[in-house]
Amino acid sequence: MARYEDRTVDKNGLIRVDNAMYRVPDGFARRNVQLVVVSDTITVRCGGQSIILDKARDIITARDGTWSNPLSKEENFDKKIKELKKDKLWNRMQTPQCQRNPGAYDAAFRTGA
Repeated sequence: MARYEDRTVDKNGLIRVDNAMYRVPDGFARRNVQLVVVSDTITVRCGGQSIILDKARDIITARDGTWSNPLSKEENFDKKIKELKKDKLWNRMQTPQCQRNPGAYDAAFRTGA
């Protein structure tokens, strides 16, 4: 038997259904969605778009901190680093503007030596 619910997707694109978290496309973030929950799937509808989530495959498990579906932790990390390397501001912040010899700091903050 189907259950119909209205929810708001959080800013990270996550929704909670039956005390479990599921990821939806980023375009659904912070939007009201309609859910059709059946025994093994969740249909998420928003603005004329529909996606179907598999309850067993698409669940996000908090216990081990990994996503059960799209990518592993390492793949997510590598993907994020590649995105950041394309960002000019992030790249500029990776190299300090003024560098000093660490000995200058040691001399300035040395007490009683």
